[in-house]
Amino acid sequence: NTPTERGFDFFHGFLGDMLATQMRYDPTVTREEFQTQGRIPDPIAGGRLFADLGLPVIDPAHDRVMICASPRLLRELRPMFEGRGFEEGNTSTPGGYVIKRAFVEQ
Repeated sequence: NTPTERGFDFFHGFLGDMLATQMRYDPTVTREEFQTQGRIPDPIAGGRLFADLGLPVIDPAHDRVMICASPRLLRELRPMFEGRGFEEGNTSTPGGYVIKRAFVEQ
């Protein structure tokens, strides 16, 4: 099956109908041929991600972001969100974005 089908099956099976109206799934793959192939910073910076989902561009007054990525991708995404007015938060201080530290930092 396609990356979309695999991702949707996981999304729907894991989160179920409870969150289906609160979350949107827009697959972007880097290694396989696909209609939205590439790295995630590009559709965020260019606005394609939001247009494809029928949403306005993210705004720190209304949106929150959680980033789980490699150290390299974190270095790329952090200034992108901060440039849009998002401030980093943590478990004790709320913010516009948080980083899930799943990878060993370098």
